[in-house]
Amino acid sequence: MPTSSSESLQALGRLLANENSASDLLTLLAELDDRPLSMAFGLPNEHRYSIRREVAAGNGRLDVVIDDIETGLPRAVIEMKGATDLHGDQLERYLKWANDVEPNPQLFLCAFDRDEEASNPAWTRCTLREVFSPWIESEHPHASWLANEIVVLLDSWDAEADGELGIRTGYYVPDIVTKRLAREVNARIQNRYDNHARAAAYRDNGGSPMIVAWAPHPRDPSDNTVVIGVDLRSPTRRSTTTKWKIRPHIQVGTTSGRRLSEARGLAFDLAWDIHAAMGYTNISEELEKRGLIKASKALSVRRFDGFNKLVSDFDFQSWAEGIDETASYPRSGVFFHDKGRRLATIIDVDVAELSRHELADMVLSIVEILHASARELLAAK
Repeated sequence: MPTSSSESLQALGRLLANENSASDLLTLLAELDDRPLSMAFGLPNEHRYSIRREVAAGNGRLDVVIDDIETGLPRAVIEMKGATDLHGDQLERYLKWANDVEPNPQLFLCAFDRDEEASNPAWTRCTLREVFSPWIESEHPHASWLANEIVVLLDSWDAEADGELGIRTGYYVPDIVTKRLAREVNARIQNRYDNHARAAAYRDNGGSPMIVAWAPHPRDPSDNTVVIGVDLRSPTRRSTTTKWKIRPHIQVGTTSGRRLSEARGLAFDLAWDIHAAMGYTNISEELEKRGLIKASKALSVRRFDGFNKLVSDFDFQSWAEGIDETASYPRSGVFFHDKGRRLATIIDVDVAELSRHELADMVLSIVEILHASARELLAAK
């Protein structure tokens, strides 16, 4: 068989990062040789199996259903998760479908990491590597070759996600990094502030992987609608830059007793209170004081210390008066904002020589820096 080129591996990476095409790859392998299905999913190895794709189940579609060829009955259901996340009550709806089948098929939730998705205990978790690796020993040469290429690629992503991020070549690595980072930060931030604090992996409006970490503002530690946080955004998957962006922020949510204009006004007041702590200069210095020298040196800004405008020229009163219920919002403020309820500075982070563990230290430290500033101001009032 021919050896792989870097270009072919990049194309294969884009397929594995998408649950539909990853499911298609699994289907292709099973069509070439169905016997490894029994090893991959713990099915009786004396039986033969076939795969169906996009099987209707209630108001959704199952990624993969494995049928026993002799009986025609479904023996296993596989939900493949690449760069996407679970949606709503997806697993519960599919479980209901499976419970109506006799005998009940086994249920598998497959992602890059075994602990990536929270799931119903009826679903067995497995990894992409565990699913594809049995075909390496296939007697079908094409199946064996393809499975080996997939596993080599998955292993390279795993190594890149846990090393210095400047060596990243894998298409899916930012997703792995942000999801692993979110799990680490979530455990640590809840230990620091209690269970009202959180960290989670998302994707921004452009589809780039990101993490958001937050803790309730010290004005009311039980109110998780008013938070101090950080979001860290990777570049697009196809980008070769090592520049990520970190956004220290204040966010205020609307509630039954807090209108949009009130949320925007409170967000601005709280952000303005600690604006000096949110700038690049202060955060860089504070990280260095905490011994995070590499993290401090990785930060940079183009201008205005990370703010949208020069703080010394900012007209506080005029901007504050422009916050109202109308669709328009005073975009000339000193902060960057999302709908006026999340006010932030933006700082570049060159991750070339940083690991995800060092990014976790950075994210947690910045939340603590802002939180300490807010506590000091409250104590002084």
